[in-house]
Formats: sequence, C-alpha cells, structure tokens
Amino acid sequence: MNKKLAIWTIGCFVISIGVVVILFAMSGIMKDKHNSFLRQFPPHPVMEGDTINIKYNYYIAGGTPYTVYLGNYKAPLRMLVLNTVTLDTQHVTLHIKGIHDQKFWSARVKVDSPYYYLTDGAVPIMFKGNVHDWKAEKYLYDSIYFRDIVPLSPGSFAVKSLSGSAGENIIGKITAWPPYQRFTDSILQKQLDGVFCTDGVMRYDKDLNQLVYLYYYRNQFMVMDTSLNLVYRGNTIDTISQAKIKTAAIKSDNTKTLSSPPFVVNNGSDVSGNWLFVNSNLLARNEQRDVSNTSSVIDVYDLRTRKYAFSFYIYHYSGIKKMVEFRVFGNRMIVRYDTFIRVFDLRSKIFRKV
Repeated sequence: MNKKLAIWTIGCFVISIGVVVILFAMSGIMKDKHNSFLRQFPPHPVMEGDTINIKYNYYIAGGTPYTVYLGNYKAPLRMLVLNTVTLDTQHVTLHIKGIHDQKFWSARVKVDSPYYYLTDGAVPIMFKGNVHDWKAEKYLYDSIYFRDIVPLSPGSFAVKSLSGSAGENIIGKITAWPPYQRFTDSILQKQLDGVFCTDGVMRYDKDLNQLVYLYYYRNQFMVMDTSLNLVYRGNTIDTISQAKIKTAAIKSDNTKTLSSPPFVVNNGSDVSGNWLFVNSNLLARNEQRDVSNTSSVIDVYDLRTRKYAFSFYIYHYSGIKKMVEFRVFGNRMIVRYDTFIRVFDLRSKIFRKV
C-alpha cells in the first residue's frame, strides 16, 4: 500500500512539474505571437546617453530631471544619489530616529524631493525625512497596512491595500489631516480573484495632478484625480481584456497564490507631463519575432487625448542585459539593467508637455 502511495505521489509530482513547464512554454509562445494591433515607430524619439555601473542591485526610489535616488534592497538605510548629467554618485546613510526599535518585513524608500519616506506596508510604518540632511522621524502614527504607496503631496499618499472584508485589492488615500484615510472599491474591477487579477502599478503625474493605475494582466488603465474620483478608463493597444491567471487558496493563512505562471501584458509604467509610458510584453503585427530577444518596447499614450501616440525600443545593454525597470523624470528617462544605469533624453519636439 505504501509503495503504491509513493508511486502515486511521485507521479502527481512529475505531472505537476510537467504542467508548469508547459504553461511556461505557452506563456512564451503567447508573448512571441504576432497580435492584431499595430505599433507606430517615429524616428529617434529618445536619445541614448551615458551608462554607469552602480555595482550593486539598487532600485529607483525617485528622482528629478537632474538627480536619481537609488534604494538598496539589502541595506534599506543606505542609498545612492546619482547626478544624471555628470554621472557622479554619492553614497548616503539614512538617519532614522527610533529605527532600532522597529522590525521590518520589506522596507522601501520613496523619494518625492525634497522629502523621502522609509515605508513598510506589512508592519505598517512610515518615516519621513529630508534629502538635504537625510534625517527622518516616524510619520503618520495611525498608518494602515498597504501593498504599495505613492506620495501625492508632503502629507498625502495614494495606497493599494487589501479590503478587510473580501481580502481584495482596493485603492485608498491616507493623509496627515482628517479624515486621515479613505478607500474606494469602485476603481479596480474584479475579474477572477480580486487580488492578482486587479494587480498593477500606481504612478502620480504631478503636471496633470492625476493618479494613474495600470493593470499588469490586462489592457486597461485608470486615471483618477487626487480625491480618487475616476476621470476615465483607458485601454492599451493590445486586445487582452481578460486576465489570464490561475490562483489557488493557501488554507494555513487564508490567502491566495498563483497556481501557474501568469501571462503578463504590461511589465511596468511611468508618467511624466501628459505622457503615460508602458513597457508592453506583447508583440505587434508589424514587429519582427526576434525583437523581444534584443529589446524592450515602450508604448506611449497621451493622457490628454486619451489615445495611443507611438512606441520606441529600449535595447538590451551589451545585447544581453534586459531592462529591469525604468522611470521618467522631466525630459530624462532612467533605465536600469541589473547593476547598470543608462540615461536617455526625451526629444522635446516629440514629447511636447502640457
């Protein structure tokens, strides 16, 4: 009996591994498959600049057209400040009052110059400081749990959190003044589980004073004002309107997890001026099949006209290192390839601001 059970268990394990491998292969096929939409590629919308090796695996925590602030995954109290003109760097240490009395799960720094915020939504906790002296103190003592946070002003923040009742993603706003916190369940639209199917990235456009939320797994984004009122729902140029994900429940802690690799439509995004930049994961009908092996594509949308504008490529560093993340600050686009940072200039004739 035990021998049969062992064989059955091993068989199930092998089948499970096979299913995962097949799903990964299918994901790759879908990504490299020509889709029905077309992309427009104007000549040289961005100009490639210099590259610097920052040597360690930092992340982009914020910036201005002339300065980029890089956070450290392994050492949250250490940062690197990069001058995007001279490529000079400065190592800084965050001086956080009472930091040794706190425990963290996943501390991250958000910089909205001249302020910076050391946050951990799983604790939850937030410290606020100034980039001129890098000192900070505890801020918003009655903070709530959050999965993501975006500074809107020195005293207000947009957050993505989980609702207490349904355990699904919701958008909210926390402030340093009454009513301190407000949430809405009318922005994110559930398709499957309410967590992964609504997952995405939030960005704040200072020029338009609007918040933009882009789904990872479907072709839609939402534009809101800073009071979380929906301005409009927009669509990216692809046709994936339904999230292609499978989830499973974890009974031990009553949470959900992905049971198979999800099909990612949008890898990430940023906003600057009236422009929304989207790193798409899909191949257009007028693109070469091997383009994804050498570059990442950025689709650009005009938030004023609510329409797709054009696209451009960000080529892999040295032909092999793929773009990990990007941010746009003013007329400069900062791209990180693992430990390398490259600066791109946006051509003003094409990227006309509001």
